[in-house]
Amino acid sequence: MLGLLETFGHAVTDAPLVAAPAALAWGALSVFLSPCNLSSIPLVVAYMNGAAESPGPRRAAALAGAFALGNLASIAVVGVATVLLGRMAGDVGRTGSYVLAAVFFHVGLHLVGLVP
Repeated sequence: MLGLLETFGHAVTDAPLVAAPAALAWGALSVFLSPCNLSSIPLVVAYMNGAAESPGPRRAAALAGAFALGNLASIAVVGVATVLLGRMAGDVGRTGSYVLAAVFFHVGLHLVGLVP
């Protein structure tokens, strides 16, 4: 296993044109296969089951793809904002934490029907 990791490390450092796509692929896979993303699959299934009629295979694939791309886009936006603010990943500062809390609170109120 150590040899495999060393080989991968040398391949990436010796070929910068390979490093960028490899980093992008690794980042995308880490988002798609993360426990946070995988745990939301039941939410998507429940949403589809609650529809008036079940979506066909193409519609289900389109919904799943849109969900995954939405997750990836939201994480990318947070990452770009974090970099632009000069912070570490996930550290949005005190003001950012309050803004995020307000957004989550508003979404929660919307989900229970108190906010249109």
